[in-house]
Order: sequence, then structure tokens, then C-alpha cells
Amino acid sequence: YEKAQKADDRAKRLSEKKGSDQKDALQEIAKARAFVADALSQSQLAHDRLSSVLESRRFAMNANAQNLFPSRWKDAEASLERTAYSVRERPEEVSDKVVDLDRRYISLEKDAVAKTHLDPARQTLEKARKEGAATYAPRSLKEAQLQFDQSLAAIRGSPRNELEVEQASKWAQQKA
Repeated sequence: YEKAQKADDRAKRLSEKKGSDQKDALQEIAKARAFVADALSQSQLAHDRLSSVLESRRFAMNANAQNLFPSRWKDAEASLERTAYSVRERPEEVSDKVVDLDRRYISLEKDAVAKTHLDPARQTLEKARKEGAATYAPRSLKEAQLQFDQSLAAIRGSPRNELEVEQASKWAQQKA
């Protein structure tokens, strides 16, 4: 795209220059159009190769992962940028990177949904442990922990199923 912009700028300067041959300006316009066509083609290629990653990223964003796990988010974004660049420069090396990025964004989404919906129950369990529930109510604590673990598994298994997420969250909080 930058090459297209430069060729377009040269064409404008040539067309404004008195006594210049319009043939040179038309050549620069043709170059600019070729560069734009190439940039669009590369952009489409990157989008096609990265579509699953971009979808996983969108779901992770919807789960607020960028705010809940900023360090992991930043790392994933940097990897995404490098991978998008690699699509053009080294397309044969992109496949494994795409799978890894997809997994990273999916993991961010699951962790964000779980954190959002299960943190109150997690905090209640931690407080109960600190207050001696393991000694005074071990059976209740064990049942609450089991329900929490089951709720976590349900949420991680279906983070986009809002009904299941809400139900799992509710069960975990009730037991905690």
C-alpha cells in the first residue's frame, strides 16, 4: 500500500509539473494501481489464512479478555501481527502459527468468561478456606469445590453458550 501511495504522489507531482510528459504521470498511475491491486490481494490472502484466528479473537474480545488478561492479550496481538506479516513473506510457515494463535485466543476467551462468571464463587471458597471451613465443614467445602470445578469445566467447554454459563455460575455461587 505504501508503494501505491508513493507512486500516486509521484504521479500527482508529474501531472502538476509544467512541461512534463503526461506519459510519465500515466505510468506512475498504472504503477499505483498495480500496487493497490497487489495490496488488496495480499490482504485477502491474509484474511483467508487468518479467518479462524480473527473469529476467535473477536470472541475473546467480546469476553473482555483484553482487559482481564492484558499481558496475555498483548502477547497474542504481537504474535498475530507477526503472523499476518508472515502470510506474505513466508506463507509456508504460517499454518502452525495460525493453529497456535487460534488456541491462544480461544484460551483467553474461556479464561475471561470463567473469570467473569466464577470469580464471586472462587472468592467465597477462598474466604471459607481462610475461615477454617476445611476443619469445621469439610464436607460442605468439598461439595462446593466440586460444584465449582464442574461449573468451571462447563464454562470452559461452552463459553459462548450464555444459558449454560449463567446456570453454571449460579450453581457454583449457590454451593459456595
